[in-house]
Amino acid sequence: MPDLIYVYCVMDRMPVLEHLNVPDAKPASPVADAQPAGYPAEQPDLLVRDGLYAIVGRVPAEDFSAENLPVRLKDVEWITRRLMLHERVVEHAMQYGCVIPFKFGTVFHTEENVHLMLDAHATEFRQNLSELAGKQEWGVKIYCDRRQLTANVAAQNPTLVELDREIGAASKGRAFLLTQRRVKLMTATVNDEVAKFGQECFDRLAGQGLRARVNDSLPPEADRESEEMILNAAFLVAKEKTPQFLDTADQLQQQLVPNGLRLKSTGPWPPYNFCRFSMGNA
Repeated sequence: MPDLIYVYCVMDRMPVLEHLNVPDAKPASPVADAQPAGYPAEQPDLLVRDGLYAIVGRVPAEDFSAENLPVRLKDVEWITRRLMLHERVVEHAMQYGCVIPFKFGTVFHTEENVHLMLDAHATEFRQNLSELAGKQEWGVKIYCDRRQLTANVAAQNPTLVELDREIGAASKGRAFLLTQRRVKLMTATVNDEVAKFGQECFDRLAGQGLRARVNDSLPPEADRESEEMILNAAFLVAKEKTPQFLDTADQLQQQLVPNGLRLKSTGPWPPYNFCRFSMGNA
């Protein structure tokens, strides 16, 4: 089967690709050095159309066709290396200007199809690139140690403190009923605190940026973190405002720690969350 054309991103400035050593884009691992099937052995290339530059690679249909890609996605080592490659190429391109990153696995059957895509969406690309120029995406996640937060709530909430006093002095039957009430109140109060902290942090950070978005929280096994994620947000920030944004994030982190919460900011990232362009493979 002929190779497919894999599109990493589109930009309106020509990046320098000659120093991008794609085969090195793999995680440090004790696994064998041999690259898995379908791992590219050459640098990405450029396809140019009327001032728009598509950074592309050539990938085997055995891996990236609509029928085969779902199977390959089950191979953890393969998908890890491919995702790292995708991110490395897009982040390298960011050094030379604004990018519109494509979703992982976006492929076309021929170079001509890529050219047709650039023609069909040229106005949309240019508008989006203009809107994103001089801006960066930053990610913010907040994690919660519910055990510590629960302990804090138990010590500081007047109603719960009074309930604990009543339980200690009550008969066995009444203590049981009061304990049931305490469990419900504790659960509701902790959930309210989690929502409050998450919303307050989001609002403060959103006030430092141009646009903001809340994404679905990830389970611990997907995020490799031990605590529960209570906020997974992305912010589009003007480059000159980045120091203030990060200062705000640091201040929030200091406020959260005593309550059993932790804020983690990452970036700058390609603006995946703020690109209006979307399309299927062709």
